[in-house]
Amino acid sequence: MYFCLRLHMSLFTVCNRSSRLFCVVRREAEPGMALAKADELFNKKDWKAAIDAYRGCIAMDILTSDSERANAYFSLGYAYRQMRDDTLALEWYNKLIALGMSNPMTCSGLNNRGIIYQGRKEYGLALADFSRSIRELSTPGRSDFCRRADLFHEMKLQTLEIADLLAAASLKDGKDNTDIVARIETVHKSIAKSGVADADALAAKFKEIKDSHSAEMKVCITELKATRDTLKNTQDALAAVQKRMSELEKMCSQVTNDKLHRIGIMSDAGGSSDSGGSGGSASTINEPHPP
Repeated sequence: MYFCLRLHMSLFTVCNRSSRLFCVVRREAEPGMALAKADELFNKKDWKAAIDAYRGCIAMDILTSDSERANAYFSLGYAYRQMRDDTLALEWYNKLIALGMSNPMTCSGLNNRGIIYQGRKEYGLALADFSRSIRELSTPGRSDFCRRADLFHEMKLQTLEIADLLAAASLKDGKDNTDIVARIETVHKSIAKSGVADADALAAKFKEIKDSHSAEMKVCITELKATRDTLKNTQDALAAVQKRMSELEKMCSQVTNDKLHRIGIMSDAGGSSDSGGSGGSASTINEPHPP
């Protein structure tokens, strides 16, 4: 009798400890499972369910690292964009960018926020985001330059559009430049037809890039300025371009600081240059691949 009682108590103790251990393991596993489920819904493009899942993770405060928060914020911004709710998309992209530039997803957030601004014709804010993304990236790609070129095309700044297209064509990434080359030719013909005086300088620079594809971005821009400055009968056109670039920089600085102040985010002060794709075409939103 005594032996049976002791055995029963021992089994009860073991079961009780096992139950507590199971609960601890389950509590530790649930956060990872919830985030993984949200990522799964996102990859299936079930936007509404993914939004609910990510917001649930945030509400439960189970995102323990900046990497997890960045993934959730980016995914929420992207999902709301797919649901055509740009206001909420901007809200989550702003939260992502506020985490800082050390996170690799921030540049994608800047580009996607810039695309929303471009769609709203808030060109100063779009240009600031595209340019900041290019500055922060250690190796900007052709899509980054082409994205900003699209913006310049929409703003009817053809000289700046060609500068970004030349930068894209000069990248040593082994990709086919046929589309970019064709676009440069089209824009150059448009400039020549409109009588812009520095068309010959751009044509010469285009030929150099087309033949070699070897110039780096900084060299390309430096040589473009040097060639432009030596051309005859271009002073009036150059003065107009330089004036426009100054106005553009001033507009970016003022508009960006004013608007981002209202939403509680200060953008970096600095240069302005960024990318796009083919002339006037819709920009492609960066889509993440959650772990």
